[in-house]
Amino acid sequence: SWPVAIALIWFLGIFRPRAINGPVRIARDQPLTKIFVATIIAGSIWFLCQAGFAASKASQFHASHPGETFSLESLTADDIAFLATVPACVAFLALIMLDGMTGENLSRRIGYALSRIPGGIAMGAGATIIVLPAMWTGQVLLEVIYRLIHYQHPGEHELLNAMKTAPQHVRTTLIVGATLVAPVFEEFLFRGHLQTILVRLFTPKSRVIEPVEAAPLPIVQGVEAAASPLPLPLEMHNPIATVGPPPAWSRWLAVLITSMMFAAVHPLWMAPAIFILSICLGYAYERTGNLWVPVTIHAIFNISSTLIFLNTR
Repeated sequence: SWPVAIALIWFLGIFRPRAINGPVRIARDQPLTKIFVATIIAGSIWFLCQAGFAASKASQFHASHPGETFSLESLTADDIAFLATVPACVAFLALIMLDGMTGENLSRRIGYALSRIPGGIAMGAGATIIVLPAMWTGQVLLEVIYRLIHYQHPGEHELLNAMKTAPQHVRTTLIVGATLVAPVFEEFLFRGHLQTILVRLFTPKSRVIEPVEAAPLPIVQGVEAAASPLPLPLEMHNPIATVGPPPAWSRWLAVLITSMMFAAVHPLWMAPAIFILSICLGYAYERTGNLWVPVTIHAIFNISSTLIFLNTR
């Protein structure tokens, strides 16, 4: 699949300078307050739901197993299924409601309007021809590095691990959480909101063009004419502010920071691979401005990982 991926990379100009430049979602002169508040509230709901549930389970564990240490391995498959679905669903609903309350048409500006789903799925599915080989190669190299430095890590993500012995209805919930809930909510939160905010913050301020002073008129027959400015249109007598699109470096910086934060919410041993995936997702989003593109790439990656696990374990 690498030859096809390389051909697509060349054809699409993936590494062409400024290829990441896509539609402007929030211009430099537009406020960030409402989308920032929506992001903070939804992210806090997601985190606090997980933390509160884990704290409750830890309390129950210590009550029945005094003196023992609580860890993720202490959670049941039902517990993992809850964590994989409920907090993200609640936070997602809050995020959509808060976006709607802003009155700023964020669904269109951020790129998740329902009308954009067909195009987003098509472009995302095509992009996986490039992303999946890169991810599989990166995971193999990462495993080689881990072996060279004698780093021991779990064999799989705890969500996949919970699928081994889970009843069918719980396994179904786990699969939905991995292949649908996580890709949708995480892309809406990290790419659609956080990355959009960062691009806007890193976009340089407006440039102000000052009117140019006119030079004195030339000397005519030994007499210096009075210096007077050349006639200008009325609007040219005042400074003009020009607002351009975000430069490529501001987009790349936003993608890198978002990717570091995205990798940080995953298990440490998975962070390098997740960081690479996030770079691909962030690039695809910046270039297209369609949030359903990274959602589709993320979903297909998770689906392929789940299928490989279920058919090889």
